[in-house]
Amino acid sequence: MKLLRGGILLLVGILFLSTGFIDQAEAQTRREAVQAFNKGIDLANQGNYDQAISAYMQVISISDKIGEDANDIKEKAESKIPQVYLQKAVSAYKDFQKSQSIERLDVAIQAFQETQDVAEEYGEEQIGSKAERIVPQLYYSKSIYQFKTKKYAEALETLDLALEKNKDYSKAYYQKGLVLKNMSDDSLLVALDQFDKAIQIAQKNNNQQMVSQAKEAAKSNLVYRGAQAISDEDYNKAVDLLQRALNYDSQSEDAHYRLAEAYNKLKQWNKALDHADKGLKFEKGGRTEKAKIYFEKAVALKNIGNKEAACSAFDSASYGSFKAPAEHQMKYDLKCPQMSSKASN
Repeated sequence: MKLLRGGILLLVGILFLSTGFIDQAEAQTRREAVQAFNKGIDLANQGNYDQAISAYMQVISISDKIGEDANDIKEKAESKIPQVYLQKAVSAYKDFQKSQSIERLDVAIQAFQETQDVAEEYGEEQIGSKAERIVPQLYYSKSIYQFKTKKYAEALETLDLALEKNKDYSKAYYQKGLVLKNMSDDSLLVALDQFDKAIQIAQKNNNQQMVSQAKEAAKSNLVYRGAQAISDEDYNKAVDLLQRALNYDSQSEDAHYRLAEAYNKLKQWNKALDHADKGLKFEKGGRTEKAKIYFEKAVALKNIGNKEAACSAFDSASYGSFKAPAEHQMKYDLKCPQMSSKASN
């Protein structure tokens, strides 16, 4: 009986000692978790982001061994990890700003992409959303560098990556239009399609600045191509291009001037006169800028048979590079009275 009681006491003692060792071990392990957590904070503050992330991962590993009693510190470590990834990404972008290069920009892009992925993994929506917004903007910046160095195909690939991240990114569509119009003369239609998408999205987002930029780019490109078509004596093509330009800017003095020129070449005098008058209405420059439009107006009036008005228009065209041809028309073709008075003076 004494023996049995002694055995029971021994067993209780062993259980007590082992429980004490377990409590002590858990306390020791929790201290290690706290130390690792504090170390992570210090490392992050020093800019050692990868080491800080490793320290927080160690906290999670230790906490998993402890179990529910360490859930609080584990949750704190899990919330810190996306924050450190964001700090690392911001630091990478600052490095790019100090010394700009494609390589540094790629590092920043990857860092923000990793931030987004990690934030999603740990349920940090605010950080994830911030990184998600930044990634396409960085792709856009990269495409600008590629565009400036005439790496057009690479720029298009980069812009497509930006649009994969944000399909409503109007600036990316606008930039695609600029890239495409510089790639070849045959890319006009696809460039215009990109400008149209930029306009549509910018209007939806009430981004008037981008609407204006995209419309101006589309119009200017069409007027330029229209002028080229006139030089190539393809007047019907010129009319088509220039009429499309008016869809983007109905008050474009250049488009109206070029249409007056093209319609005069096609001997459609009334249409030429109509666009010349509109060009003069919208032209905000002085006499020299208006001279070319007055010249086309005078040509149309001359062929309609309105000599008096044609003489007046040629007189108004007698500035700059149009002075000589306008005065030639007045003196030899129309024999305008203005020239007689000039000669007598």
